[in-house]
Amino acid sequence: MIWHIFKKDWRLLWRFSAGFGVMNFVLIATMLAIGRFNAPLFPQVMTISGYRSPLTDLLPLVTLLGGVFLIMTIVHQEAIPGVRQDWLVRPIQRRDLLFAKLLSVLVLVQGPILAADLTEALLAGFSVQQSMHAALARSIYLLFSFSLPVLAFASLTKNLMEAIVGGTAIFVARSILNLVVPVGSFFGIELPRNWIDTTIRVGILLLGACVLLGFQYSHRKTMLARWLMAAVVLIYTFAPPVPMDAAFAIEQRLAPAADIGNRVTISFEPNREGLEDRKMGPSDSAGLGYVFVLFPIRITGIPDEAVLNGDFSKARLITPDGESYDLGQQNGFRRWNEYPGAGNSLINYGIRVPQDVYRRFEDQPLRVEIDYSLTLLRLADSQILAATGGDERTKDLGWCGTRVDEVGLQVLFGCIEAGQQPSCVSLILEHKPSGARNPFVSFCRPDYSPYRYRFGPDALGRFTASLPFANPSSADLYPVKASMLAESQVRARAYKPQGHFVRQLVIPQIRLREWATD
Repeated sequence: MIWHIFKKDWRLLWRFSAGFGVMNFVLIATMLAIGRFNAPLFPQVMTISGYRSPLTDLLPLVTLLGGVFLIMTIVHQEAIPGVRQDWLVRPIQRRDLLFAKLLSVLVLVQGPILAADLTEALLAGFSVQQSMHAALARSIYLLFSFSLPVLAFASLTKNLMEAIVGGTAIFVARSILNLVVPVGSFFGIELPRNWIDTTIRVGILLLGACVLLGFQYSHRKTMLARWLMAAVVLIYTFAPPVPMDAAFAIEQRLAPAADIGNRVTISFEPNREGLEDRKMGPSDSAGLGYVFVLFPIRITGIPDEAVLNGDFSKARLITPDGESYDLGQQNGFRRWNEYPGAGNSLINYGIRVPQDVYRRFEDQPLRVEIDYSLTLLRLADSQILAATGGDERTKDLGWCGTRVDEVGLQVLFGCIEAGQQPSCVSLILEHKPSGARNPFVSFCRPDYSPYRYRFGPDALGRFTASLPFANPSSADLYPVKASMLAESQVRARAYKPQGHFVRQLVIPQIRLREWATD
């Protein structure tokens, strides 16, 4: 019976599925037309998904809505609520009906998505294995986080109008809840734990959808199922993020090289001579209610061709009589060691101290303890491209190229990749004959996920970097100038996480006033 129901849905809805497929292929054609050199959001800053236009904003939304309406139509061929449905009279086993609808969603909805993503990756020049891996990863993620939840919601409605009203009500309720629920923020800390929270939230959606589908198709208790759906929405909304320490422990267990950071040490250096960064932290720290206290620290033991990422830290002040004051989460930091010794220089590390705590203890000798949660990233891929007209393919960076921007002030380095994007990328524009180099350009978006997931408009990842070589106000600002580009190259390096570990810095006797910012 499953096959017969599916064939009936296919005969009735194949035109709708073909139209949905056309929408997906128009979307991937638009993404391919964007190419590798989408306009970056900010000069000298690498951007992920830097392309922004009304078309690229609108097409994914339209395609997504097309998928929603197609799933609704599939379910409403045999609506569950009500007592006047033909499938109740025959009768048809409810298990067969559920499996038939699941099969219809897989073929009529997920099929066009997979075909479009696979076609795009193949047209971009990636291998069949890479293309299929990227397309399947996105299709599975969309199935769990989008198609099955929409299918479960559709089973609670009699027709499309009822579904629109219910969907609007959920959207409004979620918007109100988002205004009520406070969202925590940290001072510029990049939190790479999103994949854990995303996995939990997708798990909530998937489990809720499975329970709803099983309950509704088995018992047809629509009102009770709607209350159950409201409970799922509330759980999804109010699910707290995983604590940083717990998330870090999970990542330590999953890291491919747990002992890779054994040689890394962090020490306090009372002598500021040779300090790289004279100041770290907002200049108007008083306006934020904090005083920034800067400690010169030296980090040693970072392997060559590696990046040490300070994901987050916690600081404490301990008075001579043993009283402890927890200062909470602190800023992260990042040290690049692309060349021997590059990452071992002295730097300032700032902690935030509440003004009332600072005023109370600024002249007292204190013990400061800082616990650092660190990630070591090692070189995974490298490319050398001509500064103009470069075109290369590598494993982790993907299909990359270079060209001069329309204004003639910077080299654009753009990549399209079918795998998981590197966490950190560094770029240097250098003149081959003289060895002159322009300032180092880097981008880090730490992603420690052990698997690939993507909800974006397509299955391919993109990034564009800007490497300036001229400035209208100062022609001599950069060592490598426009006249030297023909003999210049861009050296690109991609880094991926290898291990996570913790280090503690203890400063036994210090007075905050001596190290506070001006």
